[in-house]
Amino acid sequence: MRARGFINTAIQKPFSIYGMPPKLFMLAMVFTLLFYLICSLLDFRATAFIGSIAIFAVLAVWLFIKNSKDCHFEYVFFNGRSFWKGKKTRHLIAGWPTDGSKK
Repeated sequence: MRARGFINTAIQKPFSIYGMPPKLFMLAMVFTLLFYLICSLLDFRATAFIGSIAIFAVLAVWLFIKNSKDCHFEYVFFNGRSFWKGKKTRHLIAGWPTDGSKK
């Protein structure tokens, strides 16, 4: 996703917060706050604070690694898989063959 030239190389890099796209960062924050809220409601306040820091750290590192390997991880993660996208090869359900020859 980066340009090869030395001029404006950061233009093609997507926007990120701590190396993660905003959607993934918000996902980590939502799970962290959800854990904190549940523990606070159950009156485990010390565990809630320490646990939420640990959960955010683990989620942030995991999402950062996944996003570093594939810059389109966000789109793949949030889009549901359709039954025709799970196959390694292309198959036509109906229509012309894939080789392009029309009879």
